[in-house]
Amino acid sequence: MSNYIVTNLIRLMKNAEEFHDLKTGQEKKDYVMTELKDIIELPEHIEYLIMEFIDVLIEVDKHNITFNKNIKKGCFKFIKNIC
Repeated sequence: MSNYIVTNLIRLMKNAEEFHDLKTGQEKKDYVMTELKDIIELPEHIEYLIMEFIDVLIEVDKHNITFNKNIKKGCFKFIKNIC
């Protein structure tokens, strides 16, 4: 389930970047969350976690945060595949 959420999250974030009518980061985040909630029902505390995760992914994209590519096990194992 987490892989499904992350895969769709990344796809929606890429879509948000292509929409020129979404000017601010908050507009893009709102779009992503609205679309994600249409795909899957999420509890409010998970929505909050996903919004925080979006900020982390943006920081990774800006190279302000890096991940160790030698990740073997852990809850972020899927990140190894997208880095």
